[in-house]
Amino acid sequence: HYAAFIEAVLPIALYLAVRRERDSLLYSGMAAIMYASVIASASRAGTILSTAEVVLVPLLLWARGRTPGRNVASALLRMGLLFAVFTAVVGWESVWTRFWAPDPLVVRRELAVSTLHMVVSHPWFGTGLGTWPTIYPHYAIIDIGAFANQAHNDWLQWTAEGGLPFGIMLATLFLWSLRPAFRSVWGLGVVAVFLHAIVDYPFSRPALGSWPILILSLLAFTTAESQDSGSPRP
Repeated sequence: HYAAFIEAVLPIALYLAVRRERDSLLYSGMAAIMYASVIASASRAGTILSTAEVVLVPLLLWARGRTPGRNVASALLRMGLLFAVFTAVVGWESVWTRFWAPDPLVVRRELAVSTLHMVVSHPWFGTGLGTWPTIYPHYAIIDIGAFANQAHNDWLQWTAEGGLPFGIMLATLFLWSLRPAFRSVWGLGVVAVFLHAIVDYPFSRPALGSWPILILSLLAFTTAESQDSGSPRP
């Protein structure tokens, strides 16, 4: 969950590290601390998605002509050095060990299958929002030896609890977010959190789920403003 929180805001720091030449070192340090903290959290999905953000943000800024290649290269050099230092400080061994787990989807796979059975049984109206922990035992295919609080897949849980219409509505929101997120570059964190929700449940935590919704509202505002003015605002 912490990793998903950082995924939402890391592109903003990366964006400023590349765009703000005067304060690039400051924002590069912020981005490096954020990235290293994801490594320290030992989240595999968080590590993959945060690394993708680190690569994509500078490349998109360069490809869209918003930042000269020289500035991108110098920013990448600064960030690369800081990322290496802070990652070495917090240690990468824990997350590296998790990447080599024999079955990375253990338990999650069985929870997903059970949730799919819920969807098949209640396709149109679902079981009711927030009812997954109560309904799950009826559809469980294994005993995990612990209380199953969430499906560890927000996409499946949304569809199981709210039915196919609810799942389609949220999928539509995700698809809408793709264009403004990539166009703005700093809004890529929304896409990352939605993707992280395939293997976890960041949106089920109100304090965490509100962050991508806030960024979505900013994207909606900047999209409307750019349509009115004819050009995207920095």
